[in-house]
Amino acid sequence: MIETPTYPESDSVVLPSGAVACCSEITGQDQAALSSRNADRNGSISAVLSRRVTLDGEKLSSEEWNAALECDRVVALVHLRRVSFGNEVEVDVRCQECDAKTRHIVEFTEEDYRRFTPPPHGSRRRIIIEARDRHFAADVRTGEVDERAIKARGERDVLTLLRARRLQVVDGPDAKLDQEVRRPLNPAMLTAREIAVIERALMAADAMPDFSVEIECPACGAVAKVDARATPGFFFPHLIEEATPARTPSSSPTEA
Repeated sequence: MIETPTYPESDSVVLPSGAVACCSEITGQDQAALSSRNADRNGSISAVLSRRVTLDGEKLSSEEWNAALECDRVVALVHLRRVSFGNEVEVDVRCQECDAKTRHIVEFTEEDYRRFTPPPHGSRRRIIIEARDRHFAADVRTGEVDERAIKARGERDVLTLLRARRLQVVDGPDAKLDQEVRRPLNPAMLTAREIAVIERALMAADAMPDFSVEIECPACGAVAKVDARATPGFFFPHLIEEATPARTPSSSPTEA
């Protein structure tokens, strides 16, 4: 049990895009919002960020946070957790090899932030990707993009995720980007090579931070990769239950 939590030296953190976020402690209202299984859909994540985090000294609306880069949202939420409850998160991990259940403490530090790769396109929300002999415009990952994917009946296949990016064929690398995409390209019409190139480019553009850690089972020595953000102890330290191997990081502490 964490008896004396430690806290970050500063309430502020530099986000991957270069903006500075300043966090204040969350409240019971915020915890209730974050506990919702539909937090991604109903805007609870963005609402909490709007209430508790300023960006470069300015207060953003829920809509503005929803449109923010997902890499920024993730880091802002992690720092918000550290400011509110401390750097340490207690998790229970069940070994996938021997079924032993052990308790561990995962600590977030400033070193975690230094490992991030800044988004190559800065704070741009839409980019152009060259795939073979064509150019495509696509959305970088934001809260809105994740929301579109989640609303697609919860499916997480490649085509569903690409539809959420609102792909368009454009004239070239200097084409004017249309923020209002009325008729996005159906990714089912792409070739397998084009999909592979687009996916790699989007992964680099998203610059998603990875907070997962490797934990060794003391019983059998097997190593599991665990993301403490996906456990109840992240925003609800009084609820400690099993942590499963890490999945694709998201700003949502309740990602399905």
